[in-house]
Amino acid sequence: MKNHMGMWIFLASEMMIFGVLIFLYQVDMNQHLTEFRMASHDLHFIHGTVNTVILITSSYFVALSDVKKNRLFLILAMILGVIFITIKGFEYYDLTQEGKFPLNFKNLSSAQTLFFTYYGFLTFLHLLHVAVGIILLGVTWFLYYNPKEKNLPHNAGLYWHFVDLVWVFIYPLFYLIGRNYGQ
Repeated sequence: MKNHMGMWIFLASEMMIFGVLIFLYQVDMNQHLTEFRMASHDLHFIHGTVNTVILITSSYFVALSDVKKNRLFLILAMILGVIFITIKGFEYYDLTQEGKFPLNFKNLSSAQTLFFTYYGFLTFLHLLHVAVGIILLGVTWFLYYNPKEKNLPHNAGLYWHFVDLVWVFIYPLFYLIGRNYGQ
């Protein structure tokens, strides 16, 4: 644990950043619940759902690379990370064309603008973390068998699982709030 304390402190600081942003989103969502639910229908539910499956599967591969001591699984996780970013890029493009992405808002109410601002900021911040995670997994793949870097696979795995966990919170907050299941 001692060798990983720095990573845990770093992840705790990252959790505070995302935690504050998600808290602020929740406060605004409670003030504009109906509008946020309606705005969530404009998101690409299938893209968000597929990306959720992709990230959870990639975390499985990262865990397998640690358990099986096989760096091939890191390549699979990196490929899934790139697919995640690609799908996000298509979604951002579509929302931009529709005037529902920051810097290109068109004909939105103030509550819709607020929803899509939170969506754009939180998901793009997360996307940047995915990109950093892919780079970290690549460095880990390259140095996997180097005895001087024995903590790197574990720390890279912690970071990747953190990125996955953040998405598990983001996904329902944006993609599921407007869905009325069982009603």
